[in-house]
Amino acid sequence: MNRWQMLPPKGVIVSQYILYFGVLGMFLPYFNLYCFHLGFSGFEIGAVSAVRTVTTAFFPLVWGALADRYQIRKPIFVACSVISTGIWAFYLLTTDFLPMLAITFFYGIFYAPIIAFLEAFTMDHLGAEKKRYGAIRVWGSVSFILVVIVVGRVIDMAPIRIILVLILSGSMLQSVLSTQVPGTSRFRIREMSSGFSLLTRRPVLMFLGSAFLMLVSHGTYYGFFSIHLEALGYGGTFID
Repeated sequence: MNRWQMLPPKGVIVSQYILYFGVLGMFLPYFNLYCFHLGFSGFEIGAVSAVRTVTTAFFPLVWGALADRYQIRKPIFVACSVISTGIWAFYLLTTDFLPMLAITFFYGIFYAPIIAFLEAFTMDHLGAEKKRYGAIRVWGSVSFILVVIVVGRVIDMAPIRIILVLILSGSMLQSVLSTQVPGTSRFRIREMSSGFSLLTRRPVLMFLGSAFLMLVSHGTYYGFFSIHLEALGYGGTFID
């Protein structure tokens, strides 16, 4: 470990999962609730959620292709972490629908590849010991659960707008530590046509179909369930 390395490689990867899913634990249950408090209509809340989902579905393919083509996975990961954090800060400057929709779009472009690249770094770091993946990834789930509970209590005591600052703080720390992610070995680039051919295989189509149905249900759940609970009179502590 060189003198600029703050944590060992495994510690860096674990910290990335903790911070990524910690931020997600603030965003998914509470950002749409924040939009509701701003007076956004159901359509406007749905539009903001949809734009983010579209970008995070499409742009990992773009960033992944660039990373494979030019062998720059880590530089893209670091750049996207830093830029997406900077874009998030613009939420502090507006409460209007159209500017927030634009911020969400550009934020999603750079936020999109972070988790996919993190998974790739993890697999590369584990090498032949990929069975240890679960022991690393579980830290993300633990972080998500704890953050959702803690932030639920926080927004019972403070304005819900505080989630913008909390997410910004978590993203800034994640960006700093992203520079410490262990570099990857050079990897063989497959022909694009061979990648597309995989999509026609029955097991892959079944997997993608199941994932699609899961995300459809989660779109409604994360988009509006917290709003529904608040409308019933429940506070942030119960919503978590």
